[in-house]
Amino acid sequence: MNATATQNVTVLDLPFFDVKLGDTVLGSEVAKLFEQNPSLPGIMVMRHEQFLGMVSRNQFFHRLGRLFGIEVYATRPITAYLDSLTTPAMVVHGETTIQNAAMLCLARPVEYVYDPFVVTVKGKPPRLVDFLALMLKQTELLTAAHECLELELAEAAGYVRSLLPCPLTGSMVTHWCYLPSSLLGGDGFGYHWVDPDSLAVYLLDVSGHGVGSALLASSALNVLRTQLLAGTDFHDPGAVLEGLNRAFPMTNNNDKYFTIWYGVYHQTTRLLTYASAGQHAAILIAGPGNGVDLKTSGPVIGMMPEMKYPSNKIEVPSPAELYLFSDGVYEIARPDESWQTWEEFSLFLQKNRPPIEEIVQRMRQIHGNEEFEDDFSLLKIDLK
Repeated sequence: MNATATQNVTVLDLPFFDVKLGDTVLGSEVAKLFEQNPSLPGIMVMRHEQFLGMVSRNQFFHRLGRLFGIEVYATRPITAYLDSLTTPAMVVHGETTIQNAAMLCLARPVEYVYDPFVVTVKGKPPRLVDFLALMLKQTELLTAAHECLELELAEAAGYVRSLLPCPLTGSMVTHWCYLPSSLLGGDGFGYHWVDPDSLAVYLLDVSGHGVGSALLASSALNVLRTQLLAGTDFHDPGAVLEGLNRAFPMTNNNDKYFTIWYGVYHQTTRLLTYASAGQHAAILIAGPGNGVDLKTSGPVIGMMPEMKYPSNKIEVPSPAELYLFSDGVYEIARPDESWQTWEEFSLFLQKNRPPIEEIVQRMRQIHGNEEFEDDFSLLKIDLK
């Protein structure tokens, strides 16, 4: 059963009681019937074939226990009890979903919340449903939906992971880490050869969490990896971002947008051309304390059509390390609810030039937890 299917289960799927009594029955007979059937939550009162009202076990005995309650209700027709109710029995149609029925029950006055309710079925007699049965079914459906969602998130995370690149070795060595959060964000990164001497490298982050964000990230990664942006020179980062902005408008993607950093490194000249769209800087480090933030001005992808995205260039010293990362890597909450700043994270990178494993360990120490609230995506490239 998928998550959508659980939302369509109706009250007709619930166990029910069909105990009915006529409206002339005395209250004492109703009390006797309840005493003989401890699991009976209520009784429907009928006048001929017409539903007149419902007697809740709890409400009925509560009224019997009041001063003169036995005299008022036990010795008179059950209609005397029905007339005393300030709120009539809740009646819902058989097509009402479990979720909607639960909301209606919980919206009743406090003293009536736990009462049973009546379900009408076209062409059939009404049926009585226990509130406990409704809650148990809702819990069952919520558990099934949660398990289904977790499976879908795991499958989506697996698909995103399948798109991540194989490590490079030689004059350029790549290291990366991808740790999706429990809610699964829209992180993704990659690199590919634009020509035998030029490597494109990129990292993107889709807004929101869940399967939709992961699938949009996967689509964008596939477009970049296969270079399927018509009329786009993939040597030109600004042109690539403009092509992505045309290809992925928010209006076509459930109002989701994404940020991205995209660069092209030319090995022979050691020139790195780069552009960013709403994304924080990548950091290029050429020695202890010698780091440069690489970022250009440009709005997020998909929000505003026909935008222009400028590119910048930098000559890369030898050797150097280039760090690309999602905001889940440096926006880390400490146990005291303070947050690590960009400056703190940048200083840590520049001072230590750490390997991937050391960054992960450091962020977990700061967070005080092995798990992160957001996706943790980190790419490091050694440029020898």
